This record gives sequence, structure tokens and C-alpha cells, in this order.
Amino acid sequence: MTAPVVLIGFGLGMVSGPLADLSLARAPHEDAGSASGLFNTAIHLGIALTAVVFFAITGGSPDGAVNRDAFVTVLRWVGGLLALSALLRLGARVGNRQLVGCP
Repeated sequence: MTAPVVLIGFGLGMVSGPLADLSLARAPHEDAGSASGLFNTAIHLGIALTAVVFFAITGGSPDGAVNRDAFVTVLRWVGGLLALSALLRLGARVGNRQLVGCP
């Protein structure tokens, strides 16, 4: 279980800064505080929902095998959602380039 946790930490470290820049780049200067608060709220809500799913799967069991299985399940869901969001973002970029280049 050490390798997935290290990968999560590395991935979050590599993604969180650019994600904040990307999310807040188009916010008007006068609304920057509100946009930042909304961004941080969304991040914390995602963390809380992940914890809810994890403990719903384990039922609060202290058994290591159950916790490991729940961790792997949550990791797969999070990885799948990240992959889906990356594909959607990539599709939006490709779609924008095609629209801009059309006469």
C-alpha cells in the first residue's frame, strides 16, 4: 500500500498548483477571493466525500484486509474520475482548436 500512497502524494503535488491556476485564471480580480474560497471548498468537499465512500465500504472496521480493499476501491474510483476529467478536458481543447481554425 505504500506505492499507491506515494503516487497519490506525488500526483496531488504535481496537480494542485496548476489546477488552482487553471481554475482561478479567468476569475475577475474583484471576485478572486470568492473564486478561491469556492475552489478550496470544492477540494475539501472532494476529500470528505472520498472519506465517506471509504468508511461506507469498510463499515468502520479496524480489519486491515477490509481497509486495504476499500482503499483500492476508492483509489480506482478516483483514478477513473481523474482519467475521465482529463479526457473531457482534452476533448474540449481539441474541439476549441477545430472551431477556431474553421473558416
